[in-house]
Amino acid sequence: NVWVNTKGVVNMTGGTIIGGTASSGGGNVYLSGGGQFHMSGDAKILDGEITAPGKNGGSVYIVKKAVFTMDGGTISGGITRNCGGVMVVYGTLNMNGGTISGGKVLDSVTGKEKVSNNENLFVVNGTLNMTGGLIKGHVQLITTGDNKNTVNISGTAQIKGAEDNCANLYIPGGDIINVGTMKKGAEVYVTASGIFSAATADANKQYFHHDSNDIDIQIYEKCLFAGRFQCLCGAWDGEHHGECDGTQLAFGAWTSSTSLPTTTGNYYLTKDVTCNQQNINGDGTNVVLDLNGHTVTGNANKRIYALFETEGAVSLTITDSSENQTGKMVLSEYDGLEHEGGIVWLRPTSAEVGHTLNIYTGTFDASGVICDKSGAAINAAAGSTFNMYGGTL
Repeated sequence: NVWVNTKGVVNMTGGTIIGGTASSGGGNVYLSGGGQFHMSGDAKILDGEITAPGKNGGSVYIVKKAVFTMDGGTISGGITRNCGGVMVVYGTLNMNGGTISGGKVLDSVTGKEKVSNNENLFVVNGTLNMTGGLIKGHVQLITTGDNKNTVNISGTAQIKGAEDNCANLYIPGGDIINVGTMKKGAEVYVTASGIFSAATADANKQYFHHDSNDIDIQIYEKCLFAGRFQCLCGAWDGEHHGECDGTQLAFGAWTSSTSLPTTTGNYYLTKDVTCNQQNINGDGTNVVLDLNGHTVTGNANKRIYALFETEGAVSLTITDSSENQTGKMVLSEYDGLEHEGGIVWLRPTSAEVGHTLNIYTGTFDASGVICDKSGAAINAAAGSTFNMYGGTL
């Protein structure tokens, strides 16, 4: 229906654009090459459709540095065979008001509607600036190559109401999220993991929620954070132990079932892990691991953790915040090898360096190990320190 190219400008304050079809992006509006589209008032863009398989942007397609600014109005009912009622590729969507909803993705073969995370908005290597308005969920970001999406959220932005157990706002790791000052009425539901960079943040935690029930979205040190907050020791008996003074720290979800974290950070397990030896060997690295009621099993004749030979000290802290203290580390087959420190091996370059292992809670089971060297479970060599505040070895 409407095609806007190099430096073209469209101002839409009312009226309706409806029912456009195309074989590629933008059934109703195709915006490219630095073009601009300004939508406000009670303007409506409805029921655009892309008919070809694998194509995107049923109602609106924003590409190649184009900018679509939405201060009001409604975009609804875009239909594609791939993804996105509204599609942004290397472009920018500024949303300050209005509503985006009702996108549909049809199966390319059967033509039947299918469930998708990106029915309403799909952003690829683009920018979403949102200070207001409502997107009724089904918003997905992906990146290609070394590119990143940028999401700036502030004001009264609302991203909620996704159906069919889909994500409201799905954000892959590595994308940039800048959280500005939020206002009453804002409500954003997010599917994400880890800590994402942010330039500014002065937001109330209640505005952000996670799509699942077991993780909260929080504002933490000027970041949008998908994880949870807890003290270092887990306070398993109502008291704080060791170096833990009760300070609430941000823990990010560790979702791998075949590896453990080896870079600085606080992590909690979301599933059982079976792994080969995990090396912590960066100078000054500080890993805090909450077993969270899960079991870590070392593969046959493999250590679990090694704090390795580095020029600077590293540390590993293990705790278990689960209610019944069921988290544990177990060696499977470990018979007759010259491998000390089967669960954790502290091996600094010299006594002057000295690594540190802190155990607050959890069970560490090396009961079936036959070892030709000392310290079948824990071996703290050359000036290292092992602090055990609780748990069972």
